[in-house]
Amino acid sequence: MAPFFQTKLSLFVFLPVTLFLGWAVWNLPAASILLFVALLPFFSGLKIQQGFTGKKLLLLVIYFLVFKFFWVFGQVFWLKDVTYDTFFAAVLTHTVCFFLVQIPSLILFSRRTDDLPYYVFILCWILFEFLMQSFSLLSPFYILGSSLGDYPFLIQSYRLIGIEGGTAWILLTNFFLFKVVHSFVSKDVNKRNNYKLLLPVCAPLLLSLVLSVFKQESGKKIKVAALHTDFNPVNEYYGLHPDVIIDSLWDLSHGIDQHTDVLLWPETVVTNLGWMQELYRNALIDSLQNGLKEYPKLNLTFGANIHTIPTDNTDQRLNYNRQYDFYFYVHNAAFTLNHKDPVVFRSKEIFVPFQEEVPYVRTFPSLKQLITVVGNPNFYCEYEHDTDQHRTPAGITYVPLLCYEVCYPLFTSRVSKDVDFIAVLGNEHWNTSQKGSRIYFNILRTIAVQNAVPVVKSSNNGISVICNAEGEVIAEKSFHDTGLLTGEISAKDGNAFYSYISGYSYIASLILLLYLLVRKKKLKID
Repeated sequence: MAPFFQTKLSLFVFLPVTLFLGWAVWNLPAASILLFVALLPFFSGLKIQQGFTGKKLLLLVIYFLVFKFFWVFGQVFWLKDVTYDTFFAAVLTHTVCFFLVQIPSLILFSRRTDDLPYYVFILCWILFEFLMQSFSLLSPFYILGSSLGDYPFLIQSYRLIGIEGGTAWILLTNFFLFKVVHSFVSKDVNKRNNYKLLLPVCAPLLLSLVLSVFKQESGKKIKVAALHTDFNPVNEYYGLHPDVIIDSLWDLSHGIDQHTDVLLWPETVVTNLGWMQELYRNALIDSLQNGLKEYPKLNLTFGANIHTIPTDNTDQRLNYNRQYDFYFYVHNAAFTLNHKDPVVFRSKEIFVPFQEEVPYVRTFPSLKQLITVVGNPNFYCEYEHDTDQHRTPAGITYVPLLCYEVCYPLFTSRVSKDVDFIAVLGNEHWNTSQKGSRIYFNILRTIAVQNAVPVVKSSNNGISVICNAEGEVIAEKSFHDTGLLTGEISAKDGNAFYSYISGYSYIASLILLLYLLVRKKKLKID
């Protein structure tokens, strides 16, 4: 086949097919299963271009850049309906960072014609997903392993290998199928060597099927309730009269009974809880605790904005009130009350970049001009003197995570240890695209499976859900179908195996990548 025709084939046939499959995965319901084949045409295009040097190397560079740019474009396509600024920022930052991480594989593709560059490509992809959880300018919303929430029976092995293992599984499956197809087309006599990949490809699936058959819920039973609302969080009236919103929320929660253990309200649904310095003499909290006297078992956990007074008015994380000419911090926190114990709270630790906070704003204060407020007109920062684990009067423990935090697989693995369930408080009123909420919903289910822990979510718009540790939905309300969800979950029965080895694939990938790059001249890979 002529080199010119080969190049045309890779750029104008294989790449568009890859990009269509990538778009379909994130934008069509239940299409995430296509991820197991979505990279086959991309790998075929790479095979054609292997060994390109000199000026032809530029084509390989363009191939990489175009692939990632439009792959991310398809992933975040829904975000354009919310904010174009964040949409384009996500596309550009993910494309640039992915390309930089993939430079070792790019170099190898130009120099070698064996399988080594593909393995390096896979290792670099896995390491890029670690960067997505560690670098504030990126987002873990599109980790490959998090995409399979529509198929909980398929991902039960996540409690052993984690979402990070799911990413490796997807990538290796694509590469295995590519090898099989390429060997068949090229009539490769050594095609039996391809089946060395069968173990990492088949083992997660077999484990999932076995665990799905022999699942059991032996933990203590917990009766939970989650309120699904559709309030406008930027309504100034609610900020000036928080008692009105609290009374409305309490009226909407009358479906609870004396046996309910935990009631959840959404994130920042109370837009102004006052000052942290006055928390323990707060009239709103006193009013709620008086109402809770009728429910001796109940914990109420809700999200609210609360403020603190700064000692340094030069901090770039501060908010400014022009009317009264003063600076203040705003904290996004989950507050837990019951009829007898002092109020406890947990402050949000991880914020949506350029929507809730500006990453590295102290170092680069000019970045503050780039923020796009879509959910709340505040710059947030963490309040560190909080409590991660919340406990009911009956001794049930849970960690209240605030919206975006639950998208981080490594973070959830750490904070969900030794709790009975995860409580998620969400605010999706800003999200005018239902696709984004569906992606978020599926991420939440994979988090439940990975950590073998039930998840209960109360959201303002979007999707509220009660799901068990297998990622199966017990109850659900979505978008404008507001009201109270109630259900019974089984407390987590011990930590998942993955919780003891979380991050293993990133460490292993880094070690193996360094080894391959150092020893590449001595390696012979079929």
